[in-house]
Amino acid sequence: MTTSTIAKSALVKPETSIEHPIHVGPNAIIQGGSIGRYSFVNGGTIIFGDTEIGRFTTFARNCQIGGVEHPTHYLSTSFFRISKNWFPDDPLSQSAPPIRNTPAPGRKRGNRVRIGNDVWIGASAIVLKGVSIGDGAVIGAGSVVTKDVPPYAIVGGNPARIIRMRFNNATIEALLRLKWWDRDPEFIATLPLDDVEACIRLLSEQVSLAAE
Repeated sequence: MTTSTIAKSALVKPETSIEHPIHVGPNAIIQGGSIGRYSFVNGGTIIFGDTEIGRFTTFARNCQIGGVEHPTHYLSTSFFRISKNWFPDDPLSQSAPPIRNTPAPGRKRGNRVRIGNDVWIGASAIVLKGVSIGDGAVIGAGSVVTKDVPPYAIVGGNPARIIRMRFNNATIEALLRLKWWDRDPEFIATLPLDDVEACIRLLSEQVSLAAE
């Protein structure tokens, strides 16, 4: 079986569902969730547990995905009453009644982050909880993604906004229909990745042959 490459200084928690192979760089942390085959997590990136990641997705250095958000609608944004681990030796913190970190009123999105297939997330980007990023999207370096990103969009900034689309509508529709990332790795290895239209033709031919 193909194995993954995980740096000695990286931390991948046992509850993480991995579709091998993946690559995890130095000091990267994956706290759970799931990650698809041929995904690459570069050094210093932190992926929090409630995150689903597709195949062939790349994270540059020092990204933060789905991090904990503090309660701005409470009296205090501190976690001193929410997380007992902050001050484990402090009697006051340990004896005070705990408080749950609940979403602000009116917030509709949940906590799970969903990142599609063939997504590229640039260095030091931040993706907030509850965000979905579509297949083929590109997140610019240093971006703060606060809302959903459509497939094959290139976004950047704080908050991240759409800069342009990677391809025209017809090409995007074809790629989403053909889902090349779900094909056998042996077939994907034969595709001329530098010629998108040729790839679409070959993928379409394979679909036609399978239907016969």
